Amino acid sequence: MALILFSIAWVFYQESRRQETFADLLLAISFLTWGALMIGEVLLPSRVTESLRVLELLPQLFAAALMVMGLYEEEKRRVEHNMLAFPM
Repeated sequence: MALILFSIAWVFYQESRRQETFADLLLAISFLTWGALMIGEVLLPSRVTESLRVLELLPQLFAAALMVMGLYEEEKRRVEHNMLAFPM
């Protein structure tokens, strides 16, 4: 599961570099953190993983909020593109 989250983070990172969006970069960081927490849950002792389970919720909530932010940025970019394409 962590490997999938790392690959998702890589895709969002590449997309942030291509479109120069800050929301995609933050999404990449969020998924990377989520994957690191999953690996930490497997490798660390059980008493430490109990506290990691509480922290695991943070990247999920952060990713959800950033997806909404990404949708807003994409909509704003489309409107700007359409306005520039409109002949005067």
